[in-house]
Amino acid sequence: MDTNDDVSLFEPTGRDMLFEYPELGKYPEFLELKARDLKLAWFIGNRTSPFVKAGYAPAKRIDAAIRTVYTEKALDRPEVKDMLKGVIPPHIMLAIQRMAVFSPSHRLRAKLGSEYIFEELLDMIYLTPEEKLLMKMDADLKKKHADLLIKVNSELPSIIQTIESGYGVGNKKDKKENKEGKVLTSVRNIRDRLQNS
Repeated sequence: MDTNDDVSLFEPTGRDMLFEYPELGKYPEFLELKARDLKLAWFIGNRTSPFVKAGYAPAKRIDAAIRTVYTEKALDRPEVKDMLKGVIPPHIMLAIQRMAVFSPSHRLRAKLGSEYIFEELLDMIYLTPEEKLLMKMDADLKKKHADLLIKVNSELPSIIQTIESGYGVGNKKDKKENKEGKVLTSVRNIRDRLQNS
């Protein structure tokens, strides 16, 4: 399975991308861009952009991206006409170059890893009735479990924050199926699909 077909990375929505994906705000290349220029950088440089995945040559990709991002009226502006000729302003070029560096497969694996750690930590702190009975008899086990609970409790907020940032990764298959009213794939199912590919 080619994960790039199923994965979207920082995919633009109707909202400002810096608001939608706060992680992008950590990169100076994106901070000074207008919202539409950041979308332009995504369409030209991001590996999950439809124009990159379709294998468009750079000139065709730039043309398609500009015509997607800018309105008909904006296409008549001199700076947009220059971009259609391949003259990209340096600040947008830097954003395109930064956008091209992001690796969808690595980010998906990192996201799944964080969610897996979260699940495993929660599994570690919940005890079966048999384990609880054993702990009543063994003071050393009880102390180890109490220490584990304290450690997990201190780590969870940062793990949750990492998970919530999402690494900018979305699953296109899940989005499509959700629009059709189907249940979304679980994290474990996505991980299993990746491992079996």
